[in-house]
Amino acid sequence: MFQSAYADRAFYGLQGSIPGYVAVMPHDPLSALTIAMTSNVGSGNRLSFQACGLHPVVDKAIRIILG
Repeated sequence: MFQSAYADRAFYGLQGSIPGYVAVMPHDPLSALTIAMTSNVGSGNRLSFQACGLHPVVDKAIRIILG
């Protein structure tokens, strides 16, 4: 498990990867919101998922969902 910040909240989740692909599933225990994202960009690790530009997209989506 890992912790990541989205929408100024602590999300906890899992990550899986193979070279060139990464999947992350963060969960917010306060709102019970869970989001699953997969990507075919990056080196296949969670940090490349954040570095490839998808982290801000997920952050914005969570902010919209949580209002």
